Amino acid sequence: MTGIRKCDSGTISVLGMNPADKSGAARKVLLNKIGVQLQQTKFPDKIRVREMCALYEGLYENPASYEKLLDEFGLLQKRNMPVAALSGGQK
Repeated sequence: MTGIRKCDSGTISVLGMNPADKSGAARKVLLNKIGVQLQQTKFPDKIRVREMCALYEGLYENPASYEKLLDEFGLLQKRNMPVAALSGGQK
């Protein structure tokens, strides 16, 4: 649905847009409106929550404050912990 993998058949629309359309402006608009939560990710064992958040924050043109998001989800106190120490739901 993000357009990362090529479709075998059928069509899909996300927010009225075709994610398979790789043309510049339309794709940029779509990618700035959606988020993706992967089932599994692989980070170095000792990367801290704040470091991972800063990494992902750098992927967005107008990022939300990860400190505010961590606070909103009750994870602010875990920002200095290694990601490996978080539960599956916290990740």
